[in-house]
Amino acid sequence: MTDYTSQGKTRPKNPVDLSNCRSHQSYYTCLSRSATASGTVIVQSFSPHLIICGASGYLRQEFHELELLDEISKLRYEGKLPDCVEGNFRNPLIRSYQQWKGADYVPPLIHPALQWSVTDPLPLLPVVTDAPWQIIDKIKKKEVDTETPVESNTTNIQSGFVAAKGSMPVKLGKKRKFEEDNDLSVSAKKTKTAQIIITSNDSSPSGLIWDGDNYSCAYDALFTVLYEIWVTDTKVWTK
Repeated sequence: MTDYTSQGKTRPKNPVDLSNCRSHQSYYTCLSRSATASGTVIVQSFSPHLIICGASGYLRQEFHELELLDEISKLRYEGKLPDCVEGNFRNPLIRSYQQWKGADYVPPLIHPALQWSVTDPLPLLPVVTDAPWQIIDKIKKKEVDTETPVESNTTNIQSGFVAAKGSMPVKLGKKRKFEEDNDLSVSAKKTKTAQIIITSNDSSPSGLIWDGDNYSCAYDALFTVLYEIWVTDTKVWTK
């Protein structure tokens, strides 16, 4: 069983082979499945460099920012956070806190392995501007598409589509469009008919039987989704 497959399980007896794990996350997943230390068996030797060589730069930066967010939450709860420290998103909030405390400030409760210093600094976070977003009204979008001029010998190419060099656009004629619409309508009628003739079975299980031996999150989630789909229309989904 791989570390991915074991995710979410609890195993009283957990033999693990760490020699094929590629990261410390895999080590954690394999070993944390064990219910007890006595039930954990490492079947062969493994390389400890994944857990003693130090965290990567990206991971250390993530931990640094989480420590600052923890400090900000603590001060806000205690009512000691000044009004100058504000931000609706992570980046501006931490940046404003650094501007108040200084980039060299290290929270007192941070673990020594994560503390930054002159040799391992935590610079002021750069300004990250969030991409603008807007709600597009479908009616207005149709009006814009209608007003857009289209040449008679080309089709309306979708935004962002780049045609291959030397390719020729194919005009969709009325006859072909009519045939395609006909095929779709026939297909829809067949599907609808097939749904109607399905035998109905109103017998419904009382619920899911949770497996106390495996405790698989993925298994339970999958069948919960399938069960919810089935109960929405038992006549269609029973077959």
